[in-house]
Amino acid sequence: MNEDMSEERPFKNYFMLTTNEIVSQSLRQYFQLYDINLSLIIFNSFGTHQAFIAEYNRIVKDLEAKIDNVSNNVVFIDYSSSTFTSVDQLNPLMSGDSQELPQFISMLILTFPEIHWIFVLDIKAAKEKNDQFLNNFHSYNINCLNLLIKRTLEFSNLNLINIFDPCNLRNRIKKNICKSEKGLPRRGLCAAAIDEEIFYAIMNAYTAYRFGYRAWVVSTFGMMEYVFKMYDLRSANDKTQEQALIIEFKTECEWDRSRNIVLIVSVTIDTTTEWTVSGINDEGEFKTVPIDNNDKLAKELKKGESHRNKIIELATSYLGHTLYKNKKCDIKFVFEDLYLNFPDKDEDIHLSKLKRRDGEFSRLKCVDERILITVGHKNTDNARSIWLCNLQYLKSNFSNRYKILYKPLAGIFDLWKKAGKWKPYSNIPELAKDFYWPPEKNSTREDENDRHSAPGRLLLISEKLIERSKRVLKCADSVSDAIHAATLALEAKELLACKTPAMSMEALSLQHQAEVEAECMFHGVEYNLDVKSRIKDIKKEVTAISKWFHHSSKKRSQLNAEISILNTLAQRYRKYSQFDEENICLHENRKLTNTLWTIRNPCNPLRLLGWLFRYYINFLLKSLTRFAIVILLWVFLFGVILWCKANGQPNVDVEFIDSVIVSAKTFLAFQPPGLEFWIPYQAPKIGHISTPIRLVWFIAPAILGFVHLGVFISHLTMILMRKSGGE
Repeated sequence: MNEDMSEERPFKNYFMLTTNEIVSQSLRQYFQLYDINLSLIIFNSFGTHQAFIAEYNRIVKDLEAKIDNVSNNVVFIDYSSSTFTSVDQLNPLMSGDSQELPQFISMLILTFPEIHWIFVLDIKAAKEKNDQFLNNFHSYNINCLNLLIKRTLEFSNLNLINIFDPCNLRNRIKKNICKSEKGLPRRGLCAAAIDEEIFYAIMNAYTAYRFGYRAWVVSTFGMMEYVFKMYDLRSANDKTQEQALIIEFKTECEWDRSRNIVLIVSVTIDTTTEWTVSGINDEGEFKTVPIDNNDKLAKELKKGESHRNKIIELATSYLGHTLYKNKKCDIKFVFEDLYLNFPDKDEDIHLSKLKRRDGEFSRLKCVDERILITVGHKNTDNARSIWLCNLQYLKSNFSNRYKILYKPLAGIFDLWKKAGKWKPYSNIPELAKDFYWPPEKNSTREDENDRHSAPGRLLLISEKLIERSKRVLKCADSVSDAIHAATLALEAKELLACKTPAMSMEALSLQHQAEVEAECMFHGVEYNLDVKSRIKDIKKEVTAISKWFHHSSKKRSQLNAEISILNTLAQRYRKYSQFDEENICLHENRKLTNTLWTIRNPCNPLRLLGWLFRYYINFLLKSLTRFAIVILLWVFLFGVILWCKANGQPNVDVEFIDSVIVSAKTFLAFQPPGLEFWIPYQAPKIGHISTPIRLVWFIAPAILGFVHLGVFISHLTMILMRKSGGE
């Protein structure tokens, strides 16, 4: 057995999806040589559409019972004997019996976004058709099983998280769907979240995915190498081993002609070290170039890897490869922890120094924008020195292409705002280029081919995603579980493209519930969360979904949906004692309920009075400060009225403070004034006000005071009980 492979941490769940049990049994035995227990999933021929759906439901149920988290699940798809070689065939809406297998596979891929899907193909057949199927993240040659197993184990050890579609598989399928079904959003750009704390990395990656970017989750040094490394140095014991390393590297590059990485191999014979550089040139050809010991590159290599940038520059020039040529394919921006300390890195590699980090991972220099997130260590002289050096490096090399954010942040929306991804005038989030959400309902006359709801197969996939999201959220006990549930709901919502309103509302509600759950669970965010931006986002999406209702029920449907979603969010906030956030949701909910109550019978004048009363109560309950100020204003107002009435009579001069005191006693203490108020000849300070007017004046503020103080005390009691953990 290969010792290097046996030491790797395996995926928790391995599956083989196949129609050929005999071939799969052979593959299963081969995998067992590497201590990999491969579970076989045999799917049968379909025959009819009913059989197709029944088989899909059966395999979904089988997979659901066996996978249990956001990572560590891999499914090998046996296409070794198939003529299928193009990802363009992966489309659940494709017509024709010959396309049933690609339809089936694409439905499974969309139903299980967290699984790492690997196609086992005959590369020779694909090359003969000049068809690049996928890069080596999602496809391998059936004739190179040793490499397949090695890379799979490597991905496992790197803590690969595939749910945010970093290598474009699900996005390609959605692009295929859009050929016949409009409205599905697509993510053409990629981002990355770099942090050794997995919850930070997942939360930041989800934020990027939510607003239109595919995303890598980089939480290990190994994954950092896979995503950002441009230079790999390996050593061999002899020429045979050197050739084996080059052939292996060539095979790894076979599917991805734009791969921006070079391999340098050293062989020491006697006392002489010989070098070779391998990689892909600008024409897409794989080349291996020997390096003479007197060449500049050899001299740089003998100095060690401290001059990594110089080594990369020289090595790529030897191959005829323009450095950073493939910048357009690179990651557009990163959320990046400033002080990185991956547990799997060598102790002598210090990534907190950005100059050293970029030397180690040169692709970071290609990133359009770097969002550096830090707690701001400046407590020691060394920390202050590193901080100043990093600032100088960023200003010199990235100018306005970086931002520094300080932990903690107030959740998903606050992170996106402070990253500068918020439109300043419209006060809405800025989405990735070419990512459009929510989709607009065509205001012009629809084509005869346009559907009034989502296609049946997309509807079925969405149902499965929503069911899975509910189960994951119900049992969620970590941030990654909550983000897992949120992503499943998000995928369901986007597949529906608002065309099936009721199910779209359910997916939207689940998404926000899961996001709130993640924010409340995560100790890396502020105590007070950004709820107002979330409410605006809900309103925007609910408005878009409601356009698919009939115009007579559109407004009521919109209000009902917003009320329902905000109720569930208030319950989530209450569960985690986030009282201020809960109160914001309840305030917004009362406002929406009042509007809904009124529009049901807009011509009834009593409803208008009721609306005014409910609006006023909701206005008071928004905050204790507002409530207290309103009470003081009422006292002041009645004091002014009394003072004006008294001083309006001849030979009367009443002090304003006396009027306010009488008003306060009446309003706040329900205490009537003394005899000097009621008997005209004993009222030198108040004046000769008729008794009926005095009665009305006392009754009005007394009743208003009773109502206001009663509501105020009960509301204050409720707040204190909730904040102290009472019911």
